[in-house]
Amino acid sequence: MTSFLSILGIEQEKYANHYQEISSYPKQRRLWLAKLLIVDLTLSLPSLFSWLIINLLLMNSVNGFVVSLSSWMLIVFLNHFHYFIQVSLNSVSNIIISMVEIIFIIFASNKVFLSTHWLPIVLPINSLILNDWSQLNSLPLWIVGVTLLFICFLPINSKSY
Repeated sequence: MTSFLSILGIEQEKYANHYQEISSYPKQRRLWLAKLLIVDLTLSLPSLFSWLIINLLLMNSVNGFVVSLSSWMLIVFLNHFHYFIQVSLNSVSNIIISMVEIIFIIFASNKVFLSTHWLPIVLPINSLILNDWSQLNSLPLWIVGVTLLFICFLPINSKSY
C-alpha cells in the first residue's frame, strides 16, 4: 500500500502542476519533508488508534503499545523508502521492490529472519515475535538514513523527476 501511495504522491505533483509549486518554493526540501510527515501521519494514525483500542479492550495495553510502535515504525520506514525509490528509480521498480518486501514480511513472520539486523523491514516483526524492544532500536536510524537519501536525491529546481 505504501508503494502505491508514494507513486501517487510523486505523480500527483508531477501531473498536477509539473512541480511548479514546489520549484517556486525557496525551501523545497522542507516542503518535501512536510509532505512526508503528513503522509506518515495519515498512514499511521488509524493503525495506532486501532491497535491501542483493541489492546485496551483486551486489557493488555503494554503489548498494544509495542504493536502500535512496531506498526508505526514499519509504516514510516516503508513510506520513506518508497518515496526514495520513486524519486531515484521509477514506478515499476517501486512495485517490484514492494513485492519482494511482502515476501520478506512473510518469511519474517515465519521466524526466518530472527537474527537478521541488516534488513530493516523485518525488525518490527522480529520485535513482535520475540517480544523484545531492542529489535526496534536501529529502525529510527534506518528511517533517518532513507529520509536523507530521499532528500539528497531530489533534483532541486528541476521540472521533472
